[in-house]
Amino acid sequence: MWSSSGVLCSYLAANRALVEGASVVELGSGTGKAGLGAAALGAARVCLSDTTDAPSLLRLARDNAARNVRGGAIDASVTTIDVGGYKWGAG
Repeated sequence: MWSSSGVLCSYLAANRALVEGASVVELGSGTGKAGLGAAALGAARVCLSDTTDAPSLLRLARDNAARNVRGGAIDASVTTIDVGGYKWGAG
């Protein structure tokens, strides 16, 4: 996990209005930390995306999203989370 995702989450937490009600796309999401942080802060829609060449990363992001909803960190009545793969250069 990149340390920059923690820095971004801290910044967004200090500037909540940037993500409240917004649509957020995290490219190369891996664990989904930044996107899930935005979801926890009230983003209306979050799309976590990573390469289709590593299905385990997409599964990890999907599992982390589900854990955060089940654990109450993300309110599913406020935020919709989608996880999808993308093949760079595929057009």
